[in-house]
Amino acid sequence: MEALRHNLFYNKKIFIDGEGTIYNDVNLTKEFGNITQINDLKALSENADFTWHWHIPKTEIDICKHCEFRYLCLDSRVPIKRESGGYYHELECNYNPFICKWKGENEYLTLKEVGVVSNSEEYTIDYEKLKTINNILWGS
Repeated sequence: MEALRHNLFYNKKIFIDGEGTIYNDVNLTKEFGNITQINDLKALSENADFTWHWHIPKTEIDICKHCEFRYLCLDSRVPIKRESGGYYHELECNYNPFICKWKGENEYLTLKEVGVVSNSEEYTIDYEKLKTINNILWGS
């Protein structure tokens, strides 16, 4: 149920480094104070700037919403909001849900190679190209 409304990787996560500095995650750089100076961690968990990505489930992210693993994925890539709406990731996932193949697997193709574009400007899917590629990979 959590995955329906939240990002499983980021939801309710807090990282405190060896110096006591508070972050959303070990890979993120924005600081939210120091544990020695915070009296109320609950207030931090109610800070929209700290929790914004908690509330972006995979069903709201371009490629992820098509993935069969979206409700159990612990992907640490930070979703980015497109000015025209929707969320995307800058880096491509190691799994391509449009052809059900992992990077490194035989016949793996990138999103671009299968006709899918997801970036700050657009989100497009070339369904005809995808259909042709899937027929080649998996038969008709």
